[in-house]
Amino acid sequence: MDTTGDYAWIMASTALVFMMVPGIALFYSGLRSQTTALSLIWLSMMAVSVVSIQWFLFGYSLVFTQTSTSRFIGNFKYALFLNIDQDDAFAGVRAHDTPAMVFGLFQGMFAAFTIALVTGVIAEKGRLLPFLIFSFFWTSLVYDPIAYWLWNEQGWGNHMGGLDWAGGTPVHICSGAATLAYTVMLKYIRVTTDDTHSITSISHDAGSWKKYIFSRAQRSKRLPSGPTALEAGLESHNMTNAMLGMLLVWFGWFGFNAGSELKANMRAVSTFIATNIAACSGGVAYTLLERMAGQKWSGLGFCTGAFAGLVAITPGAGYVPPWAALIFGSTAAAVCFGFEAIKWLEDFLEEPLHITIIHGVGGLWGMFLTGIFADKNIALLDGSVIDGGAINGNGKQIPIQLAGGFGGFFYSFFVTLGLLIIMQFLSIYFPSLELRARSRRGALVNLDEEELEDTGAYRLTCRYHPLTHYETQYSRPGSALPQSGRPSLSPSIQNQPHHHHHHHSQHQQYIEMDGHSPTGYSHSQHHIGPHQTRSDVGLPARIGQMAYDSGGSRGSGSR
Repeated sequence: MDTTGDYAWIMASTALVFMMVPGIALFYSGLRSQTTALSLIWLSMMAVSVVSIQWFLFGYSLVFTQTSTSRFIGNFKYALFLNIDQDDAFAGVRAHDTPAMVFGLFQGMFAAFTIALVTGVIAEKGRLLPFLIFSFFWTSLVYDPIAYWLWNEQGWGNHMGGLDWAGGTPVHICSGAATLAYTVMLKYIRVTTDDTHSITSISHDAGSWKKYIFSRAQRSKRLPSGPTALEAGLESHNMTNAMLGMLLVWFGWFGFNAGSELKANMRAVSTFIATNIAACSGGVAYTLLERMAGQKWSGLGFCTGAFAGLVAITPGAGYVPPWAALIFGSTAAAVCFGFEAIKWLEDFLEEPLHITIIHGVGGLWGMFLTGIFADKNIALLDGSVIDGGAINGNGKQIPIQLAGGFGGFFYSFFVTLGLLIIMQFLSIYFPSLELRARSRRGALVNLDEEELEDTGAYRLTCRYHPLTHYETQYSRPGSALPQSGRPSLSPSIQNQPHHHHHHHSQHQQYIEMDGHSPTGYSHSQHHIGPHQTRSDVGLPARIGQMAYDSGGSRGSGSR
């Protein structure tokens, strides 16, 4: 039988899964502030490179070796892809064999995408090098064992009868739990240093940087006049990039799910349809829920719902009929929407990208629904035999699914937390392992300028202007400052010396964000010194905090 077409489909699916990495990088980068945009993209590329090397060295062997008798982890038989010949094939959870070399190539992208999902946790508060070191050990200690449980014939999850088509537990639940653990460490652990930046102690921190993190749930509480300078610098700085990234992730997910069939057949087609329907129904459901809650149409809301639908359908895409994808997508969007609306959970997590909710909670929900809607007739499309789920009268499949999902969640959380605690302890002696990015008092952590030689394409421009009597009419409570075009200062104006006007304290203050200024405002009437523009890491936050503390008016939005 000619299998050339099947091999071509698997390799094409590998490329599609790889495309999800720059997609998630653009998605995270667009949703976070300008001060961390380039760092998130760089970190995604580097983390994927580190994990791909780990997978080649021994990761694939730990997950898919066929000579291990352990229920929890494999051995090193296939380390460096050695000892693999054309007779070695994978048949762990599929009815047909696939050459181990081809399958190893495909599954390596799954491991790389999983760590890319976690990268968003460092936005505005985490350091880059410790995360890269973390990614190597985390993949070895967390991802590889969990993937072995469910996808190797000897794994306890697979042996128990668990169904996980394309990574509901190893990819999404695992990354969601890891993000939660990393967030807890960054929130509650403070590193104390002396004047030479040598670490002297580690102490408890209740999260003093909380005021710098503003999530989507808090936006409805802002005054009509727009966000403060601090908020404007931290909210989504480029929704166009974020939506483009989400579309790339959606496109790659077809290879992620349909490619997991490992053959170009009707079961792959069914999986393809279910994946698309789940994403569509999730995006529509989340957007409608936002409208019912009184919000405007939101591109971010659609992306969040589509993401939730894709996450939920992942464990069941090749097991459930396409019509069930409508339930997977819409209910997953509703569940994630409900969790995001819980105020105390929002305050506890302080995780603006909601990775824990979308991937952790969404993945658990998908595992639960797979236990209900898994259909043995769908499996028969390629000759596979399963007992099915509750719709086939096999209700015991539900607790089996939940055992695998929650087992993976708690294992990932506690092992991740332990690994981070060890790294944080070692940072006392090896400062390069310090997890949190240092910030000056009252200043944002600008990862792009602190840790990268390059600077991001999107830069925060924050200028202080005293308002004249004419302009104060726009600053009264309840009235918004009108937006004008984006005027640019001429070099002659930028280089004028700054004169201190003591009477400015009698006027309200205006913060110009990213070139926005009130209608009728003349830059030539005010002297703006070079030191008042963004010339160092902490200046935007210090200017914004000064205006905020003095009761100044809020500037126009940054978007």
